[in-house]
Amino acid sequence: MIWIYLLLTTHITTVFFSLYVHRYMAHQQFKIHPRLGSVMRFWLWLTDGSGVREWVAIHHNHHKYSDGLGDPHLQFVTGPIWNRIKAIVNVIYKSIFYGYRNFASKEEIKLYTSHVPYTWTEKYQRWGILILLAFNIAVFGVMGILVWFIQISWVTLWLTVIVAIGAHHFGYHKFNFNDNSRNLWPIAILACGEELHHNHHIDPSSPNYRKSWFEFDLGWI
Repeated sequence: MIWIYLLLTTHITTVFFSLYVHRYMAHQQFKIHPRLGSVMRFWLWLTDGSGVREWVAIHHNHHKYSDGLGDPHLQFVTGPIWNRIKAIVNVIYKSIFYGYRNFASKEEIKLYTSHVPYTWTEKYQRWGILILLAFNIAVFGVMGILVWFIQISWVTLWLTVIVAIGAHHFGYHKFNFNDNSRNLWPIAILACGEELHHNHHIDPSSPNYRKSWFEFDLGWI
């Protein structure tokens, strides 16, 4: 029962993050009805807790400086392996407890996120994950703490390990482009299409990351 609960909740979080935070807020690839957007934002407030505005600003810098100086993901793919591990641990820790604060400047947030609403979920970022912790402990006992940690670190782990590192080191690409972005396949169902990273870099305005017949973008579906 506990593993079914964990699988369902983490996958819903991945889907909502891909659709709402990445494709909708960061790139404005399509429109989401305000009520549905509120549901997605509330769920992410509980299971992720990170600041939407901060993440959007960081992501724009990733596209602007991809694999170059200024790319916030560069720390994960260059330098000694121990420094990379420390960078991963650091971003997971800060994203959980500080909501990506201090990863983007106030000027960058203002520049890239004028369309992103500042709601009570942004103002009270940490409360959501604490409510989830209390719920998990009430239902699963002490085991709920482990379940909670996996839930709240899930998005950061996927984006850091799978996309920021894996999709700039391994995989394939079919277009000539000025960075090291790659597509990772066939983990599309778990990553909601986010592993088709190279395709996304080629055309950031498109909500469909699928460019070949064998690729599968759950987020687009």
